[in-house]
Amino acid sequence: MSTIDDAIYQILTTNSGVVALASNRVYPNVLPQGVTYPAISFQIISETPEYSHEGDSNLNLARVQFDCYATTQTGVRAVADALRSALTGLRTTVDNVRIGSSFLVNTLSNYEDALRVYRMTRDFMMTYSV
Repeated sequence: MSTIDDAIYQILTTNSGVVALASNRVYPNVLPQGVTYPAISFQIISETPEYSHEGDSNLNLARVQFDCYATTQTGVRAVADALRSALTGLRTTVDNVRIGSSFLVNTLSNYEDALRVYRMTRDFMMTYSV
């Protein structure tokens, strides 16, 4: 049985725009040590089940944070834009995970001194059922 994390990974690592820039360097939660850039990490920030008068609707609302990393500002913007194109308005089913909606709600740019890379964070709200 797949999870929303599995579905996100599969979506991003098979999207031509994302793959052209970040290859398969998409990681749940944290980047591995010594990673090659550009790369993307993602994590579930919050997840809320949706209920109806009859109980659990099997629908979840998740806020997912994506951190795009690259060695240049132009590079990080390109990766973040490819991510946005891949996820905005997404409605699909991956294995047993049905994503009903996905939309961008926040963007934040930063420079990571310790890593010497640019980071752009994009938060998406996604509804899904498993």
